[in-house]
Amino acid sequence: MPPTDRIAFAENAAQAEASMAREASTTAATYFDTRSLIARRPDGRVEGDHALFGFWTTELLDALVPSGDIFIEILSPLDSLDLMRAQ
Repeated sequence: MPPTDRIAFAENAAQAEASMAREASTTAATYFDTRSLIARRPDGRVEGDHALFGFWTTELLDALVPSGDIFIEILSPLDSLDLMRAQ
């Protein structure tokens, strides 16, 4: 089954993540506090029947890379993975 049949953009979940980060950046006393609040959320996690991925790309935005040019690539193995195998 191709990834496009299993993966969909969840607009509401993305907006919730963005709102949390925006609130942290506007209410935290310092930049360090903002980073500490956001960093407590793992980059990838499962919530219900969704897997959520979020990445803080401030370095890319500081380098003036447009946010529309930042993507995440999701890879899917052709065969099942053996996570107990060393190599």
